[in-house]
Amino acid sequence: MNFDIIRTGRAVLHVTDLDKSRAFYDALGFIETEFDQENIFFRGLEEHNHHSLWLKKKPEPAVEVISYKVRAEEDLEKLESFFTKQGRKVTWLEKGSQKALGKSLR
Repeated sequence: MNFDIIRTGRAVLHVTDLDKSRAFYDALGFIETEFDQENIFFRGLEEHNHHSLWLKKKPEPAVEVISYKVRAEEDLEKLESFFTKQGRKVTWLEKGSQKALGKSLR
C-alpha cells in the first residue's frame, strides 16, 4: 500500500512550566505565534502554518500527539485502510475541529 507522508506536521506536548519551555524553544529558533495562560503555539522559521508545536500546561509532562503531513487527501484514505486492516481504531476529524488544522485522521 503506497501512501505519501511528506514530513512531520505538528507535535502537542504537555509541559509543567510554560516559561521555561518558552525559553527553551525560543533558544532553538522557534517563533511564538500565540499564547495564553495554558498554551503556547510555535512554528519554525520558514513554516507558513499557524503552528507546528503546541505546548499545553499540565501537571505531568507527556506527548499528546505527533502528526505527519501527507501529499493528498487520498493518502489519508489509504492510511485509514492500512490501519483498519491492522485492527486499529481510526477517527476522522473534520477541518476546523482542531485549531489551525485541516481534515485529519487519528
